[in-house]
Amino acid sequence: IVGNLFTSGSNHSQRLSAGICIFNRGTIYQCVSKLQVGNIGFFGGIACENLGNIISCTNYTNTSYSSVGGICCRGFSCHIVDCKNYGNFKIHGEETGGICGRVCHVAYNNTDVNIIGCTNYGEISSGQSYGEFSSNVGGIIGHCDIDAQTTTAKCKIKNCQNFGTVQADSSIYVGGIVGGEIMGPVSIENCANYGDVTGMYNVGGIAGEYFGNDPLWVIEDEGYTYPTGRIINCYNFGYIQGESAVGGIAGSFASYCGDTLAHCLNIGKVEGSAICSGNYDYEGWDLGDSIYYDSNYYDAQMLVDTSANEEGMYEWRFTSQLTGDTPELRA
Repeated sequence: IVGNLFTSGSNHSQRLSAGICIFNRGTIYQCVSKLQVGNIGFFGGIACENLGNIISCTNYTNTSYSSVGGICCRGFSCHIVDCKNYGNFKIHGEETGGICGRVCHVAYNNTDVNIIGCTNYGEISSGQSYGEFSSNVGGIIGHCDIDAQTTTAKCKIKNCQNFGTVQADSSIYVGGIVGGEIMGPVSIENCANYGDVTGMYNVGGIAGEYFGNDPLWVIEDEGYTYPTGRIINCYNFGYIQGESAVGGIAGSFASYCGDTLAHCLNIGKVEGSAICSGNYDYEGWDLGDSIYYDSNYYDAQMLVDTSANEEGMYEWRFTSQLTGDTPELRA
């Protein structure tokens, strides 16, 4: 679809707009969006709100409005597979992602959310005036929220790559793959970020903020086994910078019931911690060891602040050990 998409009137902030359809409950396959858009609010390159399947679709539309996703603005209990975004976005609100602005579940709908094999090439930049700020900005997903109290559904973000720059100077929860407020059983697997990422705080090469399940749920529902999530087999090459809570893999990682951060590698320059800046759990509330770490590596020569080495929580290597065909890199 090629052409112009404009709406009239002044109350554009609540308008839902998209290249193919507003609400998708079926399957959209091999569609391409290349539009000129204006005076809109929530925008998805293919669908605005997706409750079905979007497969092998591509967006080239550039835009700069409240909440934007290259493929869909919001994904509810849906599947987005093998999609690409080349559109460039300017941030003017919350929940902006190269593929989807926000993914979440439909209450009491136990359908999993899957974002598989998607790639972003578009540039995300700040369009705010001085003093304004936004949140939840990601190269693939802006905001990911699965409420474990109302569903048994899980979210999997797998085999995704970001090549675009995420320049969100006035934003919190900013990530190369997922921005933040990642809540519930969310797994980020086999994902790679190659773009430079900039934000205010909670800024990460893969995830800005991983929150896991709400601690109040875990404590109030004594005896209930909450499903866990993880960041595993992920890689960052980009330059990650921000004011605080900045990490090569995650800006902050919180877990209250056993989430995992494992088998990740950062070789990008970081103005913060090599792997993860803030680690939060509630061991003091007798929940046991709430975060599982295993085999996370970083290039010690790429840290801006060498004091940010994580006291043995992660393992460092020299640049020469992490380039070429070396045993360390293969491991």
